[in-house]
Amino acid sequence: MIAQLFITFLTIGLFAFGGGYAVLALLQTEVVQRHGWITATEFANLAAVAEGTPGPIAVNAATFIGHKLAGWAGALAATVGVLLPSVVIMLSVAAILNRHREHPWVAASLDGLKPVVLAMVVVAAYGLVPGAISNWFSWVAAGLTTLGLVRFRLHPVLLLVLASLAGLLWG
Repeated sequence: MIAQLFITFLTIGLFAFGGGYAVLALLQTEVVQRHGWITATEFANLAAVAEGTPGPIAVNAATFIGHKLAGWAGALAATVGVLLPSVVIMLSVAAILNRHREHPWVAASLDGLKPVVLAMVVVAAYGLVPGAISNWFSWVAAGLTTLGLVRFRLHPVLLLVLASLAGLLWG
């Protein structure tokens, strides 16, 4: 199990372009659909907790899932697995970009990645709907949160705290 966690999260780390929200689709595919390590509802809860705690979503999710499946050794294997590609790739990319950042091919390549990352975020959000929005309260909370973010530009941490308190009161 330790090796499987490491390899799975190493793979996720290799293809987790776009950061936190973009990685959710890949995480869901691997841990819910492919391996069946957690349910869709558990994944929605994990996404909420991983977003609401300090650190990158992928690292938080890896640590949680690894610990759930194989204790501290599993948490360490999954966390190292998901981090290792980023560290190696970013050190390499930083060296290359510093040397060639003005090259048109570099700029064009980065421009090509932007819409793909956006699509991955949209797919991840769509995939969270069944596990996260299942009753009238969750629909209202999602709507009010969207309104708070877009119209009133409220800080996400404030909205997370308010949503948690509302959940406590409603539940």
